[in-house]
Amino acid sequence: MTFWLVGRLWRGAGPVQWALTAVLVATTALAAVVLLAMASVPAAFQSQEDRLAWTQFPRDWTAQADPETTADYIYVYPVVDYIADQRVTVVNVATHGEGVAPPAGIPEFPAPGETLISPALQDALAQHPEVSRRYGRVVGGITAESLLGPNHLMAVRGDTEQQLDPVAVPITELSAEAAAVSSTTLTLLLSLAGVALLVPPLLLAYTATSALTQAHRRRMANLVIAGAPAAIIRRIVAGEALIASSLGILVGGATFFVLRPALAGLLVGEPAPFSRDLAPAWPLVLMIAVGLPLIVVGIGLRTARSAVHQPLVSTITAREQTRSGRPAAVGVLLFASALTLGWVGIFTGTRQTLLLMALGGAGLVLVLPWLVRRTGQWMLASRRPALVLSGGWLEAAPWSTARGVAAASLAVFVATVFVMLNPTAVAAVPDPVIQQAPGTITIEARAASADQVSALVDDLRQITGVQAAAPVIEGTVQTGQHPLTTWIGDCRQIATAAELAELDCGDSSAAWTTSAAEAALQDPALQVTGLAPATLRSLTAAPDPNEAESLPVPAATPELRTAIAATDRPHLIIDPARAGLDVSHFRPTLVLVRTTDPQALAHIRTAALTTDPTAQIATRATSQEGYDGQLRQYYSIMLWGAIGTFLTAAAALFASALTGIARRSTSTAVLQAMGTPTRTLRAAVCLSVSAPMALVTALALLVGISCASSLLYTLSSPTGTGLIGLWPLVPAMILATAAGATAALAIPKSARLNELPGE
Repeated sequence: MTFWLVGRLWRGAGPVQWALTAVLVATTALAAVVLLAMASVPAAFQSQEDRLAWTQFPRDWTAQADPETTADYIYVYPVVDYIADQRVTVVNVATHGEGVAPPAGIPEFPAPGETLISPALQDALAQHPEVSRRYGRVVGGITAESLLGPNHLMAVRGDTEQQLDPVAVPITELSAEAAAVSSTTLTLLLSLAGVALLVPPLLLAYTATSALTQAHRRRMANLVIAGAPAAIIRRIVAGEALIASSLGILVGGATFFVLRPALAGLLVGEPAPFSRDLAPAWPLVLMIAVGLPLIVVGIGLRTARSAVHQPLVSTITAREQTRSGRPAAVGVLLFASALTLGWVGIFTGTRQTLLLMALGGAGLVLVLPWLVRRTGQWMLASRRPALVLSGGWLEAAPWSTARGVAAASLAVFVATVFVMLNPTAVAAVPDPVIQQAPGTITIEARAASADQVSALVDDLRQITGVQAAAPVIEGTVQTGQHPLTTWIGDCRQIATAAELAELDCGDSSAAWTTSAAEAALQDPALQVTGLAPATLRSLTAAPDPNEAESLPVPAATPELRTAIAATDRPHLIIDPARAGLDVSHFRPTLVLVRTTDPQALAHIRTAALTTDPTAQIATRATSQEGYDGQLRQYYSIMLWGAIGTFLTAAAALFASALTGIARRSTSTAVLQAMGTPTRTLRAAVCLSVSAPMALVTALALLVGISCASSLLYTLSSPTGTGLIGLWPLVPAMILATAAGATAALAIPKSARLNELPGE
């Protein structure tokens, strides 16, 4: 009976009702896509980690082999390389005896000098033939079972045991699955994104169901006249919402399935996972499929209460009931608190910032109706007809208007916080973690002998475009406060290769340090430790008690400008020739290279990986990417999420404006009968959308900057340059405003809204 009545209701509906029903279906579909996307991100990360779990050391330490007693084992050592700025995962393997069974996706482990490559790497090598032999002779491929995604550049390289033994541990079995992915940052951002993206669709559902109720009000009155009880009307409202939301769930699920290839790269980043990896757990899917329609039905019954209880009441002004001013007062208090605490900097840190975001978001939503009403009252003082009409509508129905623009305000608010936070935190941090100069390259070669490093330096100096190359012995000085990274080598070579302009090698000094570490180095008992012995030995071998382990620290001049937090620059440099130190018992493990020719980088990488397959080559770009690349990936999720929210905001503004037109159908017909031009009525609708939109955008931007500032006070002062990253929101806001203003096209037909077809 209920579905038959709903079917009759839809068959006799006009274009306005059909449009509103389509909005409700699209709303539920969008909410379903949002929830499915957020729920699938952890699953995608876990799938990627599981496929590459075999490249990591097993969690079970009993898998470690004893080379003296174990017959079959394998060495596995992954490194990161780049081909034309494309990240390549290179997994070095060396088998002993029968080795171990290869993982899925690897037909068999390659022999020394051979390599297996992924399809994406095969394409990259074809485009860059100069590096085609960098990883050895290609003898096969890697299938999807061992790749992060279809675009993953990966090579499995066969090496000798002697090449990997100094840096890798022999194991008797490979990891079958990775540890559960648990990232506080990821969980936090997904939660924020889920809330920020889910609230607008629910607000839109409220607006759409309210508009449908208004459009069906006369039909409901006819049912009451025919003797239908209130329960029938409630069932009709619930049935209509249930059918529309269920259809929306189906549309949303199908849309998510179709969009998975695009969402994979957007939500997870490169290398994007396979589309099948975006598969949320079935319990979550079931909760979404059941919970969303129930929520929409509840919203529909809530918005239809007046129509159910008083279906025969006809309103002329569509004025909302005057509500208590307490929500507005609370909103002003919360908004002002977030604004003040953020700018003053009393609350600092991640949790405090989350608290400020909650205060700011809640305050913004609660204060919106009061601001809309005040804006309407101000517009009523104008002499322009369009402003007066628009002001009257805003003053009469502030809550409906506020619900329409709330989605846009939340999108601007969340995007401002994260888009501003990232460039400020990374680029303006006063104590940087990465200080490597552009145009310099560092090569970590811990599995190469002293003779191999010397030969590598000679080869690098022969490459066209290389200006300097210097071998460095690495060590650490433990001062009891901060460990000091120490480089030992020729001062002039180090200063030139690393572009240490502050280092004056022309004086008589034998060592140079930072001003912050000068006082700590006055202790004569300090030693440089952590030095690599001249003779290569197995990583698992016991140290030789007769080997030299340390060097004394000579008097140092405070010239270096290395930050304490920096991990890639030295806090102490020692020239052994000037200091009279014998370093023949130690071998260099770091090579510094300077070049101004981008084409030389490929040859440098090839030379380094040919000498030592386990070498780690870093440029300024790759070092900084390793430091903040994941953060920028997470923050970009928030920005794209905010842009997606504006699509919801556009639909919400359209539905809100259309609802207002339906509610004011009688008064609009009177105005048209009195000769009011349609142009004036349309302009009033546009103003009723654009004025609140501009107001909430400014407020959301203000409180967003304030909340970001609270976290940045622990890092640096907030920078306005971060706001440049908000440019994608500008066309999104224009689109949302234009979508709301499009509802003005319904004005010529509004006089006939009370005469719906089929009655």
